[in-house]
Amino acid sequence: MGPIGALNRELECVMGQRHNGPISFKERGPGLEAVVDVLESHLIEHHNSPETILLVKWVDDLTTAAKAAFASAGIMLPTCAAAAKPAAKVTAKSNGKKTIQGLVDEPLSNSVDTRYIDLPETDNLRASGAKTHPLLLEGTRRCYKVPEVRCIASKHCGTTWKMPRARDRIIAHLSKCTHLDEDMQERVSKFLAASSKGPKLQIPDLEPPTEMGADAEVIVVTDVLADSRTKPTEPLQSFVRQGRLNLKESGDHAVMKFIVCCGVPPTVVDSSEWKELISVLNSNYQSPSSTKLTGNLIIKEASKISEGIKEYLGKARHLTITFDGGKIRRPNSLYTIHITIPGGRTFCIYGAQ
Repeated sequence: MGPIGALNRELECVMGQRHNGPISFKERGPGLEAVVDVLESHLIEHHNSPETILLVKWVDDLTTAAKAAFASAGIMLPTCAAAAKPAAKVTAKSNGKKTIQGLVDEPLSNSVDTRYIDLPETDNLRASGAKTHPLLLEGTRRCYKVPEVRCIASKHCGTTWKMPRARDRIIAHLSKCTHLDEDMQERVSKFLAASSKGPKLQIPDLEPPTEMGADAEVIVVTDVLADSRTKPTEPLQSFVRQGRLNLKESGDHAVMKFIVCCGVPPTVVDSSEWKELISVLNSNYQSPSSTKLTGNLIIKEASKISEGIKEYLGKARHLTITFDGGKIRRPNSLYTIHITIPGGRTFCIYGAQ
């Protein structure tokens, strides 16, 4: 018998068997309150063990017993709303001006969030069926009751989801969550870059100034011909299917570039006028929604560009790194990091507020 089995047996001896009905508290005080600490410590220490389901059942039964005790005494249940993220503190200086003390993003050092009870993962133990992506298992935790899934940094970011795990939404959050460690963010960025549907990123070499002047804008281009997915297959059905897939991917990429590069609000693609325009141009193409643009296509393209810039800078020499920051109108600060290569070309590699 392991520690969880021993605790389960001890609770049955003290609290009584549960097959005869709900537990009824016979006393109160520190001795009863200590049960909460004991259950919490065991659930945290053995959160990967399948036997924790025994302790989770005890949490459910004891919660029911506590509610019954309050109801029998005619006392309303206390409410506790856990704040997802503390608000910025406002302090007054001696000169009468107010200063904003915001929160500093810290790397994740402990994935335990005492507001939730984590459950062991069982999806990837199945003999058949789809397996959960490893990044989702590493970046999230299953929880008891609601919410059912939380970010491993929920102690800081307060982000939760419903089951089953929505891969695109969770990956999108993991790519932007500043409370995750650098290694996790790097692997998420590479996954998004690899799943981007657009052509491969190509950064042109720096050329001497022409008659346009030294301040001419440098444009990052992509080579459509280099995309191997445009090659059709031999059978007719496969050819038609591949043609529709290529139309969808190239069309989504073109719409995404138009929205981002022209500064158009993504909600434009949800309007009836936009859908009518697309239908007139090509009735076989269905434009992506604003949700897919902001939560999928733009994030993946940004990750692909970011990884391409890192690869390009990894081969460059004599780099100049600059840091800049300042306050904006809202009580937040904006910080950026730029890298400049010989010749004056500058890349923004990081920005946060």
